[in-house]
Amino acid sequence: MDYKDLLSGQKFDNFWSMARRDLMSNLVRRFLEPGLRDDRQPRILNVGAGTGEFLESLVKLGKIHVLDKNEDVMDIVPKQFVDECKVADIKEIPYPSNYFDVILCFDVLEHVREDREAMVELHRVLTRDGLLICTVPRFPFIYSSHDRALGHQRRYSMDRIINITKVFTHVRIMNWNFSLSIPIAILRLLRRKVKSKEDVVDFPKPVNLFFYFILRLESILVPAGILYPFGLTMIAICMKRGKVMSRSRKRDAWK
Repeated sequence: MDYKDLLSGQKFDNFWSMARRDLMSNLVRRFLEPGLRDDRQPRILNVGAGTGEFLESLVKLGKIHVLDKNEDVMDIVPKQFVDECKVADIKEIPYPSNYFDVILCFDVLEHVREDREAMVELHRVLTRDGLLICTVPRFPFIYSSHDRALGHQRRYSMDRIINITKVFTHVRIMNWNFSLSIPIAILRLLRRKVKSKEDVVDFPKPVNLFFYFILRLESILVPAGILYPFGLTMIAICMKRGKVMSRSRKRDAWK
């Protein structure tokens, strides 16, 4: 969960938070685990770990490093799952080049004004065969009070995410949260000009579970290769080199 989500009162059992954790776990299982080698533990950098509830699922996969610019975040990150925590800016990562085998960057780039510089820096610290998995919010036209409250600099278009990932050799882009995108987009459009406020709704338990199961299905299907035409979240799977994956830069599909 995003640290600002926690401060605003969002609960860990909110449907979006639960489905997002499922998505992250399934993405790691689909794209990271098959490439793991038995001879050593890979170095994994989690940029912007938020409240850190996802870190436990990474422990068995490698040595976990956490990077965040907010010192307060480090007070709540579960240290038992982490090898090293550092407070630093994503544009100036305090590690040598070609250091990390995997970088996870979930819902971070939209907070960074110079997102292209950040992507170049992520590319720098990845090993030659390194993997980057990142997510960003889609559709600039629904930028609203919710985004302002969370400190988002932008929401992303397909063209922008393609542009900032050009530094990588192979990129695959997928969509998530297709099923609920239209009602949420309408809500955000209605709130575009109101005072900055995060959209935190405490749904009744049956409604919350219903929404969760809808998104949970997407959290299974998307990493498995099902391509939705659009969604409120874009996922970029980026390889520094190699032919693990390939993507047409004109459409959401494998070559």
